[in-house]
Amino acid sequence: MHRMIVGDMDDAGSEGLPQNPGAKTGQSVGIMGHEKLGAEYLRRLGFSSKVCNLVESHVVAKRYLTAIDQKYYESLSNASKLSLKFQGGPFSPEDAAAFETDPLFKEKVQLRKWDDASKVVDLQTPGLDAYRAMAIKHLGRRI
Repeated sequence: MHRMIVGDMDDAGSEGLPQNPGAKTGQSVGIMGHEKLGAEYLRRLGFSSKVCNLVESHVVAKRYLTAIDQKYYESLSNASKLSLKFQGGPFSPEDAAAFETDPLFKEKVQLRKWDDASKVVDLQTPGLDAYRAMAIKHLGRRI
């Protein structure tokens, strides 16, 4: 259930905010810190620390994957590659090894891969309303 909620909430911190333009290109590279904004927003709504931690891992998982997998890096859009520079670039070998010790490591990496796979132009997916009951159930357990 956590993964289903996070899968639709990972960009909650970028909704309705102006995009950051790329350094020289003017191309949007997203909202800097959107993962932290999204996690904090969900914390304030009462979501569990696990859900918020997974949302907050959006960028670190990308930094990890680009450090260990050249094909993953090559699969990123130009905007995502540009935002990676603003986000600190690929992890060093030491940072990658430290990330692998995180108790939620596998879930964080899997969620990032699912998020990347969902970026298909014209892909039809359920709206947030499809997950409303699941989110309410999750929040109800926290009361």
